[in-house]
Amino acid sequence: MASCVNQAFPEAEGLRCPICLNMYTAPKNLPCRHTCCQYCLHKHIMKNVLEEKQIATFHCPVCQKETFPPLPDIPVDKWAEYFPYNIVLLSVLPSEKNEVAKNCDSCLHKGTLVTDARYCTVCKEVFCLTCGKKHYKNNETIDHAVVRIDDLIRDIELVVSLLVSVTSFEHVGKEFEFDTTVDKTYTDEMRPSLKDRKPEIIAQFDAEYFHGKNPLYSGIISLPDDRIVLVDYENNTCRLYSSSYNHIADHKLTSSPRAVCVVGESEVAVTLPWENMIQLLNVNDFLQPEMRFKTTLQRRGIKGTIKTSLQCDGIAALSRHELVVSGTMNDGVYWCIVCTDGSEKTPVKVCDSAWYSCMAVNNRKTCIYVSHYSPSVVYAYRLNGSLIFRYEHKELDGASGLAVDREDNLYVVGEFSNTVHQVSLDGTSLQVFSTQIPKNPCAICFTSSSDEFLLTSGHVRKVHKMKFK
Repeated sequence: MASCVNQAFPEAEGLRCPICLNMYTAPKNLPCRHTCCQYCLHKHIMKNVLEEKQIATFHCPVCQKETFPPLPDIPVDKWAEYFPYNIVLLSVLPSEKNEVAKNCDSCLHKGTLVTDARYCTVCKEVFCLTCGKKHYKNNETIDHAVVRIDDLIRDIELVVSLLVSVTSFEHVGKEFEFDTTVDKTYTDEMRPSLKDRKPEIIAQFDAEYFHGKNPLYSGIISLPDDRIVLVDYENNTCRLYSSSYNHIADHKLTSSPRAVCVVGESEVAVTLPWENMIQLLNVNDFLQPEMRFKTTLQRRGIKGTIKTSLQCDGIAALSRHELVVSGTMNDGVYWCIVCTDGSEKTPVKVCDSAWYSCMAVNNRKTCIYVSHYSPSVVYAYRLNGSLIFRYEHKELDGASGLAVDREDNLYVVGEFSNTVHQVSLDGTSLQVFSTQIPKNPCAICFTSSSDEFLLTSGHVRKVHKMKFK
C-alpha cells in the first residue's frame, strides 16, 4: 500500500503533518477530520493550555475549530495520546514511520509483528489477531470495539486523494476561517464507498412465544459469544437464544421490559419503565432451577436492581459500572447517566414531548444518541450534555431502535416508515434502506461481525439477520 502512495505522490505531500511539515509519526485524528503527529499535537495542546489559558478545550491547528478532549476526566498532558490513530494513514505510511501499526501493543515485548491487525477504538491500541481476541473477551474490556484495520480501508486510491484535500499542509501559515465545508467535503467523498454496501436478509428465525400474548420484541442484543437476548414487552419476558438461533431459556420479569444492553460477557441490563427500574441479569443463570423461597434479589439470574428518576425506556452501557438511560418525566424526555451502585447524575432534557425513546452510544463512549418516537427525531449529545446534532428525515417515521456499527455509523429504525437510516458522525444521512427491510422494524443490534445486524419487527415473531453486501 505504501508503494501505491509513493507512485501516486512521489513527494508524499499528502502524508505530511500540518504542524512539523514532516511525514507523519503516530498520526492522530481530530473530530474535525484533520490529522497531526501525536507529539506535535501534544505540544500544540500544551501551548493552548499554558499560553492561551484554555482549560477545557483547544483549537485545531489547521481549521481553528474548538476541540474537546477525547475522554472526560483525563489530564491535559494525556489528551493527544487518547485521540484515535488515523488508521488509513497508518496503512499507507512507509514502514519506518509505521511501527505503531506493525507492532502488537500487547505482546510488543516478544517482538511480535502484526500480520492481521486489530485496533481497539477505545484503548487506541493495535493488536495481533490473538491479542485482539483476548482483549475483546477480557471482562474489563468486553464493551470495547475491536476492529480489523483492513475493514477500515475499502478503497485505497480514494483515501489517498482524501489525504491531499483534508490533511494538506497548504493551510499552514494562512488565515483560515472554519466552516462546515471541510467536514462536508470529507463526508461527501466518503459516501460512495458507504453507499456501495446494501443489507440483505441472510437468515431468520422464529421466536414464537407459546405461553401468552403475541410477542413484541422491543429490544435485542448480541452477546460477545453471539448468543442473542430478546426482551418481550407483551409477555414480561427476557429470552435467550444460541448463536445458531435455538431457544435456550426464558426469564420472567416483574413488568414489561422496553430495552436491553450488554454489560459484561454474560450480563445484561433491562429497563422496566413501569417500575422506574433497571434490572441487572446474568443470562447464564437462566438455566438454573428456580428456588421457591428466595428473595426478589436472589431470584434466578437477577444480579441487582437500580431505581431511576426516569420512566426509563432506552439503555446503553458506558462501562461495566456506568449506564446511560433515556425516559420520561412529567414535562418531557430526558437522559441521564446511572451507576450500578444506584447513584445518578443530573438528567439532561431532550424535548418537551413525552414519548417513547431509545438509546445508543458510539464506540468511544463519547457520544450519546437518543431517538424520539413522535415527532421522529434523533438527538446526539456529548457526555457533558451539550447537543451535537439533530437528525430528521422525511422518510423517518416512528423512530425507535438505535445501533452503532464498528465504523461508528449510527443506524436509526423507522417503524412506520419501514426504513433503517445510516447516519454519519456529523449527522448526515448516508443511506436509507427500505426495500429489504421487514415490515414495521422495531429493535436493531449488530453482531460480532461488523457487517451483520439483527432486526425485530413489531408484533411479528420472526427475527431477521441482515448482512451488508
